[in-house]
Amino acid sequence: MQVQTRAALVALATLTIGATASGENWPSFRAHGGVGQGATPATWDIARSSNVAWRTPIAGIALSSPIVWDDRIYLTTAVPQAAPEGQNYRTPHVWKLMAFERSTGRALWETTAHEGTPHMDRHPVSSYANSTPATDGRYVVALFGTDILVCFDSSGAVLWRKVVDQTNLSPQSGHFGSSPIIVDDLVVHLNDRDKDSYVAAYRLRDGAEVWRVARDEGQAQSTPAVAWTDGPGGRRALVVVAGPKSVRALEPQTGKEVWSLSSDFQFSVATPAVAGDVVIAGGWGKGKPLYAIRTGARGSISPGEATAPSPSIAWKAERGGAEIPTPLVADGLMYVLSGNGVVTALDVREGREIYRHRAGRGEFYASPVLSNGRIYIMNTEGEVTVFRAGPSFEVLATNSMNEPTSATPAIVDGTMYVRTAASLVALREAGTGSK
Repeated sequence: MQVQTRAALVALATLTIGATASGENWPSFRAHGGVGQGATPATWDIARSSNVAWRTPIAGIALSSPIVWDDRIYLTTAVPQAAPEGQNYRTPHVWKLMAFERSTGRALWETTAHEGTPHMDRHPVSSYANSTPATDGRYVVALFGTDILVCFDSSGAVLWRKVVDQTNLSPQSGHFGSSPIIVDDLVVHLNDRDKDSYVAAYRLRDGAEVWRVARDEGQAQSTPAVAWTDGPGGRRALVVVAGPKSVRALEPQTGKEVWSLSSDFQFSVATPAVAGDVVIAGGWGKGKPLYAIRTGARGSISPGEATAPSPSIAWKAERGGAEIPTPLVADGLMYVLSGNGVVTALDVREGREIYRHRAGRGEFYASPVLSNGRIYIMNTEGEVTVFRAGPSFEVLATNSMNEPTSATPAIVDGTMYVRTAASLVALREAGTGSK
């Protein structure tokens, strides 16, 4: 695959910030940095329904991940209305948001968000519903391909739609993979195109555009992250966006740039990882470098400054940078999963490599998640490697989803919700309840 096409295959992580979000919700892709709660199972057997709470068939073709709020699971899909013509997948589609009962997997409702022919083609292993939705409990926001951004209420009613600007976006550009994020009363949307890319923020209640910032990055497809820094008025949020040319922090309410690092990535797809008061960003490039940027940085950070500890840069690692899967940070360690199944663990404070091991075979688009002291990684064939979190690499189990899997799971209260090629599956230790 070409780099741009391969990079666009996966719906990347979203992060929702709001006072109503709790540890028992999973309001975005890789919510809580990909760290879940409860005793998720180490082993399961789909065919025998061992540690499988329920399994619900899902129509359509999509790589977006499930999100969870209270007793609802939300999921998007793109349903083709005609067979592809050879390698041309631009046939009429119906895009939907669906809601499921969390305890049983029962379908509650589905809403058609958009119907039409996709603006651009896609790779055979990609989809027209790559982007993961985001919710704050009241609103659910979903991006469908490069075509439309839609806001729903929690009952599925469409509140507003925004047609995505397709200027300077050719049908062969590679599919859009960035997910929207919710920050307070805004939804932030990154639109990477062949040129004239931008980041924009819209008011949740009515879709009014609040700000738009030009982004000369090419098609990075990285989902923005939310980090925190201390300021005159106390703790404040930053929207961090990565690309091949730079990593930038913006004020959520205005879009004003707070700091930017000129990077030497060839390509940057993974969402930056947040570890306390540092943001760790990386990508493909010269040795796949990683930068740990202090959230309190200000202004332009030159590459020269990034070679050693400084007021702006905590550390730089010469290798180990993220590709498509977003890194996982937990208990002072960062786990970076490469596209070919190699896991690199680094010390978050110093960037020192703790270990590097091959954890699986095949291609990996889904990001790692953690719960119950276990890290889960899934390859595109549906094989799941479970290994122990900590400074020593130890594989605990290998399982199969029995279907291709490219979407990152959601974890709530000891249950892991996995979107496969044709199903939504709830994995839970037998006898632990029906949540």
